[in-house]
Amino acid sequence: MAKSLKKLESIKLRRLGMSIKEISDTISIAKSTVSIWCRDVVLSKVQKDTLYRKMVDAGHKGRIMGAETNKKKKLQVLASVRTLAIKEIASLSKRDIQMLALGLYWGEGSKDKQGRFVFVNSDPVSLLLIIYWLKTTMGITKELFQPQIYINDQHTKREEIVVSFWSKKLKIPRTQFRKTIFIHVPHKKVYENYETYMGVLHLTVAKSSYLKYRTMALLDQAQKYVQKV
Repeated sequence: MAKSLKKLESIKLRRLGMSIKEISDTISIAKSTVSIWCRDVVLSKVQKDTLYRKMVDAGHKGRIMGAETNKKKKLQVLASVRTLAIKEIASLSKRDIQMLALGLYWGEGSKDKQGRFVFVNSDPVSLLLIIYWLKTTMGITKELFQPQIYINDQHTKREEIVVSFWSKKLKIPRTQFRKTIFIHVPHKKVYENYETYMGVLHLTVAKSSYLKYRTMALLDQAQKYVQKV
């Protein structure tokens, strides 16, 4: 088709309400050229509204496609880093466990120089690691564990469920649990996780003065090393 004929065709299609891009794709002419050819064509309100809806729909479709692409990329990255993690941490040595436990205690353990060993957390896996370390490395028997739950008093009716949850997770008999502490902090709204929230657990070890001294000494040594780095 000659260029002059394409110009006439583009003007005709524009008057029919087609977008500049649609015309460009139809007659195989650059959008900039089509725009110049059709700049004097006045569209009706209906035509303008139709083009606007098409533009919005195309944008929505583009956003969906973009989101799907980003999701696929994210899944690929997650799969890659999981594979790498499995390779880098095939197993944990006794020393690895000890360093992880000390790091956790550094962040969530009782730091005063006196008193008993107390570790506080709401994550069952963190607590299980501390318990494993205490039993396998520090020589603490299960009978010395004294768990105590701290939870908002709006969960008073759920005490049985909460205690049972922690007892099963940590494999510690309920008879060793100390009295649950209910904290009165008024909430202005109802939280979605009400039925799944299990409070914060304070893991105290009975007769643990020596354990506390030893743990603090290990932490002190680790801190000195970090300060030299």
